[in-house]
Amino acid sequence: MEKRDPLSYFMQHKGIAALWGGVLLAPFAWALQLGVGYALVDRICESGHSFLHHLLALVALLIAAAGLYLAWHSWHIAGPQWPDSGGDPISRSRFMALGGLMLSVFFTVAIIAQWLPTLILDPCSR
Repeated sequence: MEKRDPLSYFMQHKGIAALWGGVLLAPFAWALQLGVGYALVDRICESGHSFLHHLLALVALLIAAAGLYLAWHSWHIAGPQWPDSGGDPISRSRFMALGGLMLSVFFTVAIIAQWLPTLILDPCSR
């Protein structure tokens, strides 16, 4: 992997988008799985197949994994160190990337936790 100049990378739109993607993709995937999953329950009960719930969980996991990758990649470009209290773009980028890593891991675990009852229980049981 080539070594990039972190300052020029995080001053460009691509670097800024990667930081925000790392922070926002996993929570978006969790909210998508939660909202669409509830909306699909009636359809799944009518058909008797929970394939759509499994597909939705896999799509949410893929979106969250993309956010995790963007955060990890940004953190390595900024320098894999703990963020300091500096006000420069590298310190801010390191903070956002590490925050994105933590959020992505948390929401990936939340997506898996929401998927487990679908794997074990019948979605139509009351």
